[in-house]
Amino acid sequence: MQRVYLSDSVAKEIKSYIKEHNLESGDKLPTVSEWMEILRVGRSTLREGVKKLETEGVVEVKNGKGIYVKKDKAFSIYTSFHVTDGAKHLMEILEVRTALEEKAVKLAAKHATEEQLEEMQFYLDKYVKYRKSKEFVKASEADSNFHRVIYKASNNHILYEIITTIHEELYVLWESPFGKEQLYDESYPYHLKLLEGLREKDKDKSISAFQALIDSVRKNILKLNKE
Repeated sequence: MQRVYLSDSVAKEIKSYIKEHNLESGDKLPTVSEWMEILRVGRSTLREGVKKLETEGVVEVKNGKGIYVKKDKAFSIYTSFHVTDGAKHLMEILEVRTALEEKAVKLAAKHATEEQLEEMQFYLDKYVKYRKSKEFVKASEADSNFHRVIYKASNNHILYEIITTIHEELYVLWESPFGKEQLYDESYPYHLKLLEGLREKDKDKSISAFQALIDSVRKNILKLNKE
């Protein structure tokens, strides 16, 4: 049976609003508070729906300004996340992420600065804090930022730009997949091992930890999809 999440309904309603009002690129949409009242949903649900639309390239959120119909970009990755093929989407993203991020890890083991290593530790500490307080969206963002620092530490500008472009377009799919929030829990120890390897500038140890991390996430995707 196909499951329909409230955030998907939110995304659908906002799309309908854009179409019904003939809005064009750059036009401003109602505020977060107004959408919450219009759709009768909470802030977190609305946020998830809006992030799905950001991923699809439908809207753009400008901090302090509001939500806007997205302007066309020269380069964009489009994906539509449907719960019926959620595991397939996640597995495909994981394959691409593995290929690119493994290269970033190898380079980061050589080039990561002490400041970048401390920043990685900072985000891992934040992840633990937010998991304990059940602030799952913030925990997901902390995990995301941990990996962003690794990309930056690769010291390869082109690789960094490619990975972060994909990361921003697709990371929404990793937030509470299948209505679950525990996708990363079992992989957390490998994050620590990865950071340990980077601190020691040990490429083999870093790659081994990264591969174990990815394998853990892969197994959990399949496990959660069956529940």
